Parts: sequence; structure tokens; C-alpha cells
Amino acid sequence: MLFRSELNITASADQERVEIGGYVVYSISISGEKLGAVPNPTLPDFKGNFDIVSSSESTSIRIVNGKMASSLIKKYRLSPTKVGRIVIPPASIDFNGQEYKTNALQIEVRPATSRTTAQTGANISPGSQSARTPVTSQPSRSEEHTSELQSPCNLVCRLL
Repeated sequence: MLFRSELNITASADQERVEIGGYVVYSISISGEKLGAVPNPTLPDFKGNFDIVSSSESTSIRIVNGKMASSLIKKYRLSPTKVGRIVIPPASIDFNGQEYKTNALQIEVRPATSRTTAQTGANISPGSQSARTPVTSQPSRSEEHTSELQSPCNLVCRLL
């Protein structure tokens, strides 16, 4: 059984400023002894501020002197939908009757520059004969990793 002090959950972003047409990677890190029973975090409401473009997940397990420590990182690639200072509220996890919350984050979203719009294919220069076709993003990719400790010397990992 995990106790409150044995479960940590934090949020971070790869940058504090982003332009319309750019991306920010929002990460939730969860660490503790036995994360297999911990449910997925409840994400903050991004509607009206960001679109989730893709997500990924990574898991790490360490055993030092017989004590196991696990960490789980969930990453979400976000595309801003409006300009301004946007506060991302805390994400949360309800586990064993306790609510664990991340920190809130603040992201400054600026108007797109011609460099940003050119990267996305949305910039049409005056007098051009044809509009560029906007670049479409890859479909969302989700990965799940599970692992089980079979014995002290054999670790079996399954990719689902």
C-alpha cells in the first residue's frame, strides 16, 4: 500500500512561451514504489486554450538495495488556440482515498510570426499564385508499457 508521502505527482512544460502555430509539451511525472495500481491522471480542461495533438508515456523502474522505485511520465503535445497568458490548472489523481495534485503552470501564447506560420504551411505571401497546402499532423499515437518483476534476476516487459 502506498502512503501519501510515497506518491509524487508534478507537472512541467518544455517552454514558458509559445506562438500560435507552435507546440508546447506538457508533462506529468508520477513517482512512487508501486505505480501499477495508480490510475491515469485527470487532465486539466484544455478546451478553448489548447488542442492535444499527441501523447506518449514512459515508465522507469529502479531497484536499489532491494527497494523498488518507479516513475511514470505522461507527455502531451499541445497546440495553443488563443493568444494570452494561460494558466494550466493542476492535474489530479485519486488513489487510495487521497487526492494528489500537480502544480499549476502558466504559458504565454504569442501571435504567430511569419516564421511560425511558414513552418506549419499556413503562410500565404501576397501576390502568390496558389495557396500552400497546410501541413497536417500525424494521428495521435498512444503507447502503453507494462512490466512485471518475475524474480530478482528476471524482468519481463510487455508492450501493449
